[in-house]
Parts: sequence; structure tokens; C-alpha cells
Amino acid sequence: MAPDSFRGTLSAPEAAAAMADGWRRHAPDDTVTLVPMSDGGAGVVEAVRAALPGSLVQVTVPGPDGAPVPAAVLLVAAADDPSGRASAYVDLSHALGEHLVVDAPAGDAAGVLRRTSRGAGRLVGEAVGTGAERVVVGAGRAGVLDGGAGLLTGLAETLLDGTGHADPAPPGLAAAAQRTPGEVAHLALLRERLTGVELVLATDRDSPLVGRHGPVQASGRDLGVPAASLPSADAAMTAWAAVLVEAAGAAGAPDPGRLVALPGAGA
Repeated sequence: MAPDSFRGTLSAPEAAAAMADGWRRHAPDDTVTLVPMSDGGAGVVEAVRAALPGSLVQVTVPGPDGAPVPAAVLLVAAADDPSGRASAYVDLSHALGEHLVVDAPAGDAAGVLRRTSRGAGRLVGEAVGTGAERVVVGAGRAGVLDGGAGLLTGLAETLLDGTGHADPAPPGLAAAAQRTPGEVAHLALLRERLTGVELVLATDRDSPLVGRHGPVQASGRDLGVPAASLPSADAAMTAWAAVLVEAAGAAGAPDPGRLVALPGAGA
């Protein structure tokens, strides 16, 4: 029995157990093996925990609207992980999932675009801070449209705090679009701090940041952005993307061995 989660109702382990119970009622002598799955989105920590021995570290991070929310980092020892490296697994839905979003008033595009992925950065930073050699980041559907600007802020707060280089940027896409490459110069420091850590993105899709198939056009209306505001929101995302490209170039070329795709994840 190898199901994914049933969004909003059952986790993957719960779904697998329910299927197994039903099967055993009709075929009690059969051997039923439970293999809960995840497409890299919500439930990745639960699915990995069902398959590998590990320990959960409970943390608290900011949610999309800034309120604290519970999250977890799963630590798997090198001897137990298929990679052969000490690994940490995180599920970004803990920090920015759609279930955490408080509905903005109808037509309040500004309210939607103030939501932040800062908690996601804090969560990844907590995983790196455990000393894991490999950090697997499950990234599914999010209730946030800030292009990862908040994630960079949260990562800087966690990994660079005390250096005087933590990123104090205000949340949201509109604020990100107004920034300059110099204002995200801490990318070089983050890259240095992440030296020796393999970051693995687990996802079931390869999505552009802007345009027709980008998050604003694809998910904006579902998240509360009025249709009339979608073009300006996508323009803000485009401006932020240009800032990132220039800032990343100034920070130096990345080591291609440090950012890899999880085999079979479609990334």
C-alpha cells in the first residue's frame, strides 16, 4: 500500500494504514506492506519517517502571516540514510502551506502579497544548524507569493544572526520588488555558510517564477489575488527575479554540486 496523503484529511501513513485495514478484513492471511509516499510536497517528513529510522526535532517558525506555527526537522543518521550522509528532512508546508493562510478580505491583493515565506527560511536554517551534511527540502503548494524573498530573510536570520548581516527586509512581494541587488548582498555570506551542505529540492514539478505558468498566474486567484491585480503582481515578481539574478551573479557562481535534484522527483 503506497499512497500519498489525502490533502486535508489523512496523512500518507494514515491512508496506508486505512487501506491495509480494509484489505486485511477480506484477506486476513495476506502480507500487507505499508510504503507511505510523498511527491515532495506536504507529508514528505511523515513519509520519510515511516521508511527510515530518525528523530524529530520540534521547532517554531513564523507562518505566512507572521504568527508562530509548529514545524519539525527529521534527522536521519548517515548509517540509516540511502545517501550515506547524515541528513535532515523538512516540509515547507509546515511554514507556508495553504492550510495556514488566513483569508484576506475579498479584493485585498495587498493583504495576500504581504504574506511571507520567512518561516520556510527559518526552517531550512534550523535543519542546516543541526550539522546535517544533506538537507532535503520538500516544497509543495504554498499559500505565499513572495518569490522566496521571505525565505532568504529567514535563512539569513537563522544562519547569519550575530554577524551583523541578517536581512531586515519587510515581508511580501511588493517590498521585494523595490529592493536592489546590493540589498541582498548577504547571498554571498549565505553561500559561504552553506559550504559543504548538499541542498536537495524535493518537488513534483518544475515551475517558472514568472509568466503564464508562474505562481502568480497559476495560483494567485486561488490565494485571493483579484484577476485585475494579477498583471501588476506578476510584474513585481519579474522585478524581484531580476534583482535575484543580478545579486546571485555578484555573489559568485554557485557550485553545481551543491544544488541537486532528488532522483525521480521531477525537479
